Amino acid sequence: MPLQDAVPSSPVIPDLSSDALAPDMRTMLRALRQKVEAECTYVGSDFAKHARAIAEGESEPQGIYGEATPEEAQDLHDDGIEIAQIPWLPPHDA
Repeated sequence: MPLQDAVPSSPVIPDLSSDALAPDMRTMLRALRQKVEAECTYVGSDFAKHARAIAEGESEPQGIYGEATPEEAQDLHDDGIEIAQIPWLPPHDA
């Protein structure tokens, strides 16, 4: 399934601060965070700019992660640039 079919047009990240999230889901999300941090480049608040440059062939393809405003994420989606928003849990229980 293409990513754009799996991600709603207006993505919403659920509140994961409650204890209602299953412990095994928390474990999987933390493992995902570790993998992303180990294998991708953190670009901070410039995520939308870097994602667009990669999609338009102005930068070498690479895994990146960072932050984007809801408007930036929607603009990328509207332009057919595939991104994914993932819940970003703390690396360990606080």
